[in-house]
Amino acid sequence: MLQKYEEIFYRGLFGFGAGVLDTALNTRMASRGFRDEMAPRRPILFYLALFVVFALALGWLLFHRT
Repeated sequence: MLQKYEEIFYRGLFGFGAGVLDTALNTRMASRGFRDEMAPRRPILFYLALFVVFALALGWLLFHRT
């Protein structure tokens, strides 16, 4: 089963790593701490949640087309 979904797992892991790297770079540029950068901001969290739902839906459609 892992072999069937191996590509999805690695892409998710890569996306998570890219998100952590982006957050770390933003904190360094803004001279803030990691905790300050991750503080909940409702409009940004809503946008990110909407983006994740859209990306999952698009990925699901593309995965089932092949």
